[in-house]
Amino acid sequence: MHRLIALFADAADAVVVADRQGRVVHANEAAEQLFGLLPGEAPEMPLTSLCPFGVELEGGPPDGRLVRCHTRDGKAFDSRVVVLNIATEDIPLSVCVFWPLGGIEDERHASTGYQRALLQLARTKELSGGDFEAAARAICVLAAETMQVERISVWLLDDAAEVLSCACLYERTKRTFSSGTQLTARDYPRYFAALEEGRAIAAHDAVHDPRTSEFAHGYLDVRGIGAMLDSVLRVEGKVVGAICHEHVGPPRTWREQEIVFAGELADQAAHALLSARRVAAEEEREQMEAELRQAQKLEALGRLSAGVAHDFNNLLSVILGNAELARSATTREELEVTLDEIRTAGERAADLTSRLLAIGRRQVLTTETVDWNERLHESIQLLRRLIPADILLEFQPTDDCTLVEADPTQLDQILMNLCLNARDAIQGGGRITVTTRRERAENGHGADVVLRVEDDGAGIPEEFRDRIFDPFFTSKELGSGTGLGLSMIYGIVQQHGGRVDVESQVGDGTAFEVRLPAAQVEESEARPEPTTNGRRKGGARILLAEDSSSLRRMTRRLLERAGYDVIEAQDGNEALARFREAGDDVDLALLDVVMPERDGRATFEALRELEPRLPVLFMTGYGAQVLSPDFLEREDVHVLAKPFEARDLVQAVRDVLEEATPTTD
Repeated sequence: MHRLIALFADAADAVVVADRQGRVVHANEAAEQLFGLLPGEAPEMPLTSLCPFGVELEGGPPDGRLVRCHTRDGKAFDSRVVVLNIATEDIPLSVCVFWPLGGIEDERHASTGYQRALLQLARTKELSGGDFEAAARAICVLAAETMQVERISVWLLDDAAEVLSCACLYERTKRTFSSGTQLTARDYPRYFAALEEGRAIAAHDAVHDPRTSEFAHGYLDVRGIGAMLDSVLRVEGKVVGAICHEHVGPPRTWREQEIVFAGELADQAAHALLSARRVAAEEEREQMEAELRQAQKLEALGRLSAGVAHDFNNLLSVILGNAELARSATTREELEVTLDEIRTAGERAADLTSRLLAIGRRQVLTTETVDWNERLHESIQLLRRLIPADILLEFQPTDDCTLVEADPTQLDQILMNLCLNARDAIQGGGRITVTTRRERAENGHGADVVLRVEDDGAGIPEEFRDRIFDPFFTSKELGSGTGLGLSMIYGIVQQHGGRVDVESQVGDGTAFEVRLPAAQVEESEARPEPTTNGRRKGGARILLAEDSSSLRRMTRRLLERAGYDVIEAQDGNEALARFREAGDDVDLALLDVVMPERDGRATFEALRELEPRLPVLFMTGYGAQVLSPDFLEREDVHVLAKPFEARDLVQAVRDVLEEATPTTD
């Protein structure tokens, strides 16, 4: 017996040990606190003075049998009790374990457990993650396990406060979730009214409670629900839903701590709902911003298309009209004039294409190591002729190294457009200041060379600043600007791996800063002699692959006029077939980058498998981006941009052939 008593002495649950005559043999400390007994007072007390049953009661339902108990001073409380009859070596004993449902037990211990559960819930990622469905599931599971309630559900009220929809229902025994049930204020008016009146509906006897009795037939009776505790979700004082705790079994007295805990759960659920709505609002805002940006891009594209169509139509009109005049020319002088007009229009069309490719960052760059200061010195001398005498153009170069890897002509274009924009912004005299500096790169690796072009003109209005880099957007008067200058600068700088920034205030002028990565200066190394197959340089044979028949014919004629022998192919597959036929008698392959079925790069790879030392020159009007950056970095890859003039074509072919020709000492 003593060993049995020692076993339960420190148990957290209230344990009373009685003999078969119904006298208390021992009550542990938890039982003394529960029944309000003095230490050591319990022995020899009749068990019936504490609870209305005798030692003949044994076992009971899995959760224990619900009975009404009394404290030493006569206060009643409900408790679940399990009785175990044990035959010890001394005498038979009955062990009674009590789990109280009333408010007499250690309230501080219960409150601590509830607060721990709330803290656990607050720490879950579901509560503030913006997913209310996940948050509702977490709340239901925690509430069911903490309060030992069979059914927990979260309901949301519509804006009209007429329909409650079940967002989540958790059944503890089955461990299942469901949703979708709806309740209307028309069918359950008293329940809806009760939600508006207080923080919680504590229906100890749900069938007879006027606030919940509307559910008695067809719901409570079918599911065996005896008690309901519904806590109200409020946001800024407005009812937005409820958490429903449904006790399956006989009526249940909801303790104060349970009611408070249910209310705090509702607060947590309201917080989760606010988080979900905030995330949804943020996503909607981002979606609207994305749609706005897309609309702005489409607007810019519309302006771009209209501008390109207008300019090209003008140029095509000039070309077609002069072509007709050339056909009917009666003198050599008249023919030369019309051909010059055609050539000029073609050059302007090529320039427009180059500017468009710069906007899209797709033009072919011929990069080299450039001292930007030296380049600016030369360009500014030319620019002074375009700047009025009443505008002072100053150049203040840095003494630091300004070497960059760039296309020199594109650098000139950047300075030209920025200075001409500054000129147009100045009225009645002023100053344009061009400066350079070198500073550490913002990513912490290497250095940047910065070009700053600053004027004291009118400045850019705030409503225009977000659009100044859009193609064909201009704030100038109709006919005074194309709107391509800044967008072209932006494209050039981006393709060079740099950045362009603007500072401007109306009336205080504008400053543009172009930042490009500084070149990595290394000691020159002896360059290995290029491999070659020893082919001839003069009168070389060229394999030409171009899918445009008119361009292919023109290119062939230009090459033949320069003394080259040309083998034509209309695509990559035909080029391979012609190369196999010609064998070693091909000195260079001139390939269009974009061709049907087998493009230029695939043709290049196939030709190199047949002849690893074959020199190859690519042609493209789409820009270098159609070839991957790592491919372009290869020393044996050469690119000629379309449209090209005869001298550009011949020079490019000559350069590639010379590079492939071995040097002799």
